[in-house]
Amino acid sequence: NTIDRLRHEGVSNFQLQMKAVLLLLLGALYGLSHGQNRSNLSNLTFGLFVSRSGSISLEGVLPAIDMALNKINSNDSVLPGYYLNYGTRDQIIDAMCSESPTIRGFTNNLYTNVTRIMNVGPDCSSSTLRIAELAPFWNIVQVSFAATSPALSEEDTFLRVVSSDEVVPRGITELMRTYEWNYLGVITQQEELNIVIWNDLEELFQKDSSLIFQETSQFNIGSSPVSAVETLRRSGARIIFLNVFYDYAKEILCQAYHLNMFFPEYLWISYGWYTDDFWKEPFVSLGGYEAFRNCTVEQMSQVVKGLVLVSHLPTFPDEDAEIIGYSTNKDFLNEYENATKSENIPSLPNLAALAYDAVWLSAMALHETDLNNSNLLCDFNYNNNDASTTSNLAYQYALKTEFAGASGRVKLNSFGDREPNEHFEQYRTRAGKLVRVSFASFSDGTFDYLPGESLSTVFPDGVTEDVSYMTIPLPLFATYTVLALIGLLATGVCAVFTLYFRSKPIFQLTHPYLNLVICVGVGMAFILVILMGVDEEIASLETGSVLCSFVVWFGFIAFTLEFGTLVLKALRINYLFRKYQKTKLHVDMPQYALALLILYVLVYDVIFLLVVTAVPYARLERERVLINEEEENGDPPLFYRSCTSAGGGIWLPIILVVKGVILAIGTFLAFELRNVNIKELTESKLIPLAIYSAGILYTATIFLVFLLPFNVAALYGTVGGLILVTMAFHLAVLFIPKMIALYRNPNGEDAPFDFVGSTSSGKTATTTSVAVLQTELTGLLSELAQLKGESVEDSNQEATNHSQPTNGNSMEVSKI
Repeated sequence: NTIDRLRHEGVSNFQLQMKAVLLLLLGALYGLSHGQNRSNLSNLTFGLFVSRSGSISLEGVLPAIDMALNKINSNDSVLPGYYLNYGTRDQIIDAMCSESPTIRGFTNNLYTNVTRIMNVGPDCSSSTLRIAELAPFWNIVQVSFAATSPALSEEDTFLRVVSSDEVVPRGITELMRTYEWNYLGVITQQEELNIVIWNDLEELFQKDSSLIFQETSQFNIGSSPVSAVETLRRSGARIIFLNVFYDYAKEILCQAYHLNMFFPEYLWISYGWYTDDFWKEPFVSLGGYEAFRNCTVEQMSQVVKGLVLVSHLPTFPDEDAEIIGYSTNKDFLNEYENATKSENIPSLPNLAALAYDAVWLSAMALHETDLNNSNLLCDFNYNNNDASTTSNLAYQYALKTEFAGASGRVKLNSFGDREPNEHFEQYRTRAGKLVRVSFASFSDGTFDYLPGESLSTVFPDGVTEDVSYMTIPLPLFATYTVLALIGLLATGVCAVFTLYFRSKPIFQLTHPYLNLVICVGVGMAFILVILMGVDEEIASLETGSVLCSFVVWFGFIAFTLEFGTLVLKALRINYLFRKYQKTKLHVDMPQYALALLILYVLVYDVIFLLVVTAVPYARLERERVLINEEEENGDPPLFYRSCTSAGGGIWLPIILVVKGVILAIGTFLAFELRNVNIKELTESKLIPLAIYSAGILYTATIFLVFLLPFNVAALYGTVGGLILVTMAFHLAVLFIPKMIALYRNPNGEDAPFDFVGSTSSGKTATTTSVAVLQTELTGLLSELAQLKGESVEDSNQEATNHSQPTNGNSMEVSKI
């Protein structure tokens, strides 16, 4: 190009010849100072195996391999005197991610006139494994950039710049323990890699009795995995591991889309080496059957969202990081992207970085071998005695090699595998796109969220449940919630009504403050109905554990306030009746005595429940309980969430015995009220009804808990219904008669109830109703009038005048 430009500018032929010689000399000098003259170098050829067609195409790694070779061959400090190459592009073995073409290519390479000192590739584990088994017989070291099967770690001359998939089973079990999952569904492809992973996973599950395979489905190459998805769905599996290559994973996830198996109701788990956009690739015919062709990219994105990948891929360097051969990783990536565009092939930056590092690892291992053992590389062939020495030395030097590669820090362990970077990734929507996000690391049995990650970022709508639960039907819960809210409103009306008219004799007669305590207890019982119905369909497991304690607190305190106060009312009526029988006076119990009794039981409940809540051994937790094992008809195992406590066998009987004693005392007092024949004590007929109904409610509840422990819906329907009916009955019995009486007598003075009260000082004041005293006083004055000769009418008038209470104060009647 320079000579053509000079000729165009009119330079003579002689001048052109001189300038051309000068340019050639300068080029030669530049080559001597900046590289090696290829004509004087010994060829070091390696076999290159890349899947360029078939089910997958990884041709995008070839520019990175060429870039590595250019950097190595232009570097005087690496393999001086040698020219490392794989031949031409036509000599690359197309592995096709299959055994047959890989083995055929390996065999053909052995019988050409070019000796290949190493092999780089293949990429798929299934094709890599076979030639990894053959390579030691020809003393060939093999370096892979993508094969991850654990079985490859056992091969004598095999190296790889990726880590083994042996971490995947460990990662899955760690994921199961972290999120308290017990059941796992697995779909396994009948390939070498997948079978090894399945065996390792099965072994780990056998060591932990809490981990169970809910369903395992396998399919052969050439058969459709669609039926496997339907089998998993019928089994009730919610956590499903795709133990398949990603071309089949697309088929499975497409079927999952049609079956509405979306995150977070279902959680799909897969390998971390799936390409980032595997779900966008077109569907192809796999193994002789036609793939689904009715899943668009948009549909696939819906089912891929939330998918968790168990990854052990390295942490790729930042753009500004220096890597081998380049000042910055950005320079490497830019050159690679330009190369793929110029060749019009797909860009695979992560795999390209691994392939780049695989070539560098091979070169550095060969360099160390030659540096310490001259002529071994030149004399290498498949048959001589030194061949084993060459391959062994190259293998050992590779194990000791460490460098900053395009895929991160490259360092191998004693098995020839790269040190794993164990972490979990998840597909999430970011800026309108579905991307992979690392959220946690795992190693040595520990699980740690990465900075900025937490349970809520992985499961924003609550952790996926691994099994099916018997839950309370939403219509039933909604109905009971509405009824409970109506009950709460009615309770509030009764409480306000009582508080507003508390000074009226009609409410004074029945102790308004005890009625208010009953309102609080009834209100808590209505709230209890709502809390009892909150299950996994509504709240998360953590919320459910908190609600366990709330249900117990509300249940026991509602019992104390509502039933305990009814018992106090019965005790008070009995007290009044006994005193009246002995003294013919209406003597009430001191108010402080009633308050102390209810306060004593309430404090006992609170202290007891605080201890239960504070002590871990006794604390209530929400745990799942198996209702039924998998039936022969294929029905999945069914569970329910139960509030349980490790120490429940100790503290629960204690508090139930205390409540049972209160129940027995209340029933006895209610029974004793049958003898009360004072017509003014009309509550003496109503209180027993309330106590008997409450006794039936609490007894039935305990009976139903033992009778229907597993039928959550039936238990909630019966117990919740009993609570609603009983509380509504109590409100009706205790408050409606008062309301009717007040409606008939707005002043509340001619009530058909007798009031017997005590002063604030506790001293008994004997009072009775105006009507009764007026009648007695009229009779006495009539007798007195007859003795004095006065008329009965005058006596009646005088009695009426004297019997009127001053300022409405009934205490004046006593003075009269």
